[in-house]
Amino acid sequence: MNIQQQLVLLVKQSISDAGFGGEHGKELILELPLDPRFGDFTTNIALRLSKPLKIPPRQVAATLIEKMLLKLAVSELKGVLREIKVEGAGFINFYLDNGYFYSQLSDILMRGKEALKINAGNKRKVLIEFVSANPTGSLSVAHARQAAVGDSLANLLAFTGFNVQREYYLNDEGNQINILGASVLCRLKQLKGEALDFPENYYQGDYIYDLAKNALAKNIPLDKFGEFASAEILAVIKKELIDFGVKFDCWYSQKELAQSGKVEEAFAFLEKQGFLYRSEGALWFKSTAFGDDKDRVVIKSDGSQTYLAPDIAYHQ
Repeated sequence: MNIQQQLVLLVKQSISDAGFGGEHGKELILELPLDPRFGDFTTNIALRLSKPLKIPPRQVAATLIEKMLLKLAVSELKGVLREIKVEGAGFINFYLDNGYFYSQLSDILMRGKEALKINAGNKRKVLIEFVSANPTGSLSVAHARQAAVGDSLANLLAFTGFNVQREYYLNDEGNQINILGASVLCRLKQLKGEALDFPENYYQGDYIYDLAKNALAKNIPLDKFGEFASAEILAVIKKELIDFGVKFDCWYSQKELAQSGKVEEAFAFLEKQGFLYRSEGALWFKSTAFGDDKDRVVIKSDGSQTYLAPDIAYHQ
């Protein structure tokens, strides 16, 4: 146990020894004081016990400290705690001995970063999905921030004993991929000399010209332009992330999810549970049963899926 866990156990035992009832220890919170003048750890448990016990908080705190001091003489905390005080309205503040900090510093100097490792996770699985930009254009500065934050969080969790997997969710099907393909085709026609307007809702970047040239050079079929362009952009995204020092364990394809039959399986499960219904020609998810302000369409009247449909299957 670390020092904080040992202190929590000490306070809980003292609550029991004082006859205040073991159930009150469940409410125990041990925090770092906002002001270092008030110790290295603090708890407001005496204030919280005061009302049910009908005893002034400072008196509750004094009783608990008396019980703690008796236990300290035979506990692992002997020599670690310099002082325990009742301060303010009834806060119990713990002051660690300087020798404890010197020993911790010595351990860090000897063992390096290994000295700082704690097994908080105990190999529990954690999936962190981050960045996940659509493969329709290059990454932005905002995506770089997402990559830095997500990867740092993953590193911290892995360092503290969690089994971490980094995932990039690829939205590689649907309307945005169709528009990407249409954008490339339009630029290709312009490169061939056709006079036509480029729609405002198409992807406007100069990279679309490059994709059009590559598609022409590689004789890509017109109906595969979206798929081809998406794959080309994804290759650039992967390289940019690697150059940035971020690696993903899994690139989860929404297109593969749709082809796997898992969306239909998820719908069959929800329908069996009574959470899907048909209205106005569409299929609806009864999300109001879970606190939503309205039910949500998962399959439109034209048979196409909404964004929510694959998300349900993905999370399941």
